[in-house]
Amino acid sequence: MHSDTPATSTWKHRSTPPSPSGTGGAKLWSIFFLIATGWASETDDLTADEYEKVFAFLYDLSKTAPFDIKTTEAQHYRRFVAQQKKKEGRAEKPSSPIASVIARQGGINDGKGLVFISHTGEIFPSGFLPLSAGNIRQDSLVDIYRHSPLFQKLRLPADFAGKCRACDYRNLCGGSRSRAFALSEDAFGSDPRCNHTPNNWSEAESASNTGAPQ
Repeated sequence: MHSDTPATSTWKHRSTPPSPSGTGGAKLWSIFFLIATGWASETDDLTADEYEKVFAFLYDLSKTAPFDIKTTEAQHYRRFVAQQKKKEGRAEKPSSPIASVIARQGGINDGKGLVFISHTGEIFPSGFLPLSAGNIRQDSLVDIYRHSPLFQKLRLPADFAGKCRACDYRNLCGGSRSRAFALSEDAFGSDPRCNHTPNNWSEAESASNTGAPQ
């Protein structure tokens, strides 16, 4: 496996993003997109338009690369792939690299197919979303994952705020809940690094859907 993290210092000033070479026959390129938390700041992150450029590069590369491409904290790459396939008027065969990776990741998000336990036992929806739903020392992990109000709400994209609520790709993508929280302190808001505008979205709705659902 080969891994990279797209950021202003590594990708922003390149005319073409780097691709793994000399990986010794690696079967997977795992790309971790930045969340502005810890040592990382918002200025280290790419813009929404730059994300789209990186997605275009990854999508084109995925058609011919001898390895799979997996993204972390770039849920909207799934939306991008679906859009490109629709534009090209084709559907991927189930055995194709693009289809297999997207199918495995489709719908997975913080608290939805994913859970993180800290070194102190705190149960989080992911390692980048610091909202605790309990502690493994006192609480059942299964019960927290299945029944915690936080985890249950994270699995209902139709109840999110902003564009992610209205998006026709919300069940495939759902936006990064960690990035939404890191940049807006609203884990249920829109992903600030997604520039997609849903077909049924309007400025009026934008003005009335700025907060998290109650």
